[in-house]
Amino acid sequence: MKELKKSVTASYSRKVNLAHYGGPQYESADFFASFSEELPIESDKETALKTYKRLHKQAREEVEGCVEELTSSMNKCSNCGKKAKNQDKLICAHCRKGFEGAKKNNKPF
Repeated sequence: MKELKKSVTASYSRKVNLAHYGGPQYESADFFASFSEELPIESDKETALKTYKRLHKQAREEVEGCVEELTSSMNKCSNCGKKAKNQDKLICAHCRKGFEGAKKNNKPF
């Protein structure tokens, strides 16, 4: 006779607006992860809850890692490669200061 088991599944999803990270306007990326584990039918609620929390944490870490991998290469200063906060121009504060100073003094950047 086949042994009865119960299944615990946890998932996590996230939609990312790419324009927020310096990507194209009106484009988004969807991320999803799901993990499942079978437990003996006799398992109590506490064991199932602990398993669910562990699986949900794994799914969240997987998704957030993928989001970080995608977005870390975006939103970089086009001049020096450092993290840029100005999404319109994608120039970091240091380079923007030098650029604005050069404009005032009519010097090439």
